[in-house]
Amino acid sequence: MTAGGTSDRVTLDATLGPLVPVDTMAGAAARPGIKVGATLYPATADNQTQVLVPDRETLGLMSNTTHPDVGAAKRALAGLDPSKLVIVSLAHTGNGIGDAFAHVGVPTVGPQGDRWGFSAIGVPGMKPGDAEYKFNPGPPLREGPPDSRRSRMTGYLMPDVSPEHHYGFVPGARTTFAYGGKEVSPCTPGPCGDGHVGFRLDVRDGYTLGDPEFFGRDPDPRMGAQMLFDTNGRGLTPAQQSAEARRMADALDHVMPDDLFTIQAVSSRAAGESDYPAPVGRIDKASMTLLASKVAQAGAPATGSTWRRSCTGSRRAAARCTRSSGRT
Repeated sequence: MTAGGTSDRVTLDATLGPLVPVDTMAGAAARPGIKVGATLYPATADNQTQVLVPDRETLGLMSNTTHPDVGAAKRALAGLDPSKLVIVSLAHTGNGIGDAFAHVGVPTVGPQGDRWGFSAIGVPGMKPGDAEYKFNPGPPLREGPPDSRRSRMTGYLMPDVSPEHHYGFVPGARTTFAYGGKEVSPCTPGPCGDGHVGFRLDVRDGYTLGDPEFFGRDPDPRMGAQMLFDTNGRGLTPAQQSAEARRMADALDHVMPDDLFTIQAVSSRAAGESDYPAPVGRIDKASMTLLASKVAQAGAPATGSTWRRSCTGSRRAAARCTRSSGRT
């Protein structure tokens, strides 16, 4: 709010209607199931594909089936219409799911090797990629055996603004964001880049907002939830700046489809400097092309540069970016 040349900030909590808890992997290992509200809908067998179909307007149960393979689940989903909500849970996806759930908005996924577990909440007729879904990326490189519950989705089913108030999924995690007034830096928590010139990458689990798991063939030991890349670092040679660009490209390549990420250009002025140096230095063409392509693939624009730029999005959703330039 603004009055008399001053501004103030308020915090609002708003929901459209009742929030119904949902858990795609509830129950005990001996009795797995999908839980909606206070009701556990059990699967009839472990390590198979459970498909729960509630009415999208009332959440009344339409069907609860367990299928021996994803092909059988695909056939069961073929005749459903958009008045239904579909919740899918399966513990092991080593052979991939193909296009079994394309009808409810899940993209085609081939053999996953060491991926264990899959959950999805979608609507018949959705375009592939529009559903909410989560894979367990596989056995963590630094932890124990595979745990399919890393693909567990917990949150709420909440009615939308349509006249029918159709229910859809929203994650249970909450975080503070700002609109208007004083800018809230995406550098919180974590390093803001003082003394660095380049980019900061912040990655969070899209469902829990906690630190994500990073997977890959040979992950950089410096990889983590908050990373800084001195793509125009002072005192670095062009080869070293190019190496920083390739390291950032590799980090973006490790961002999982469900992860939420923020890319922020960071800069600092040394003694005697009046302007902030640009975040991109003397990077060779091949490294710059690689970095730009990885940024574009992750969902953020790859063109333009200013002394500060913040882009937030996920690999499944195009980012909306804000840009500012000048001196501070």
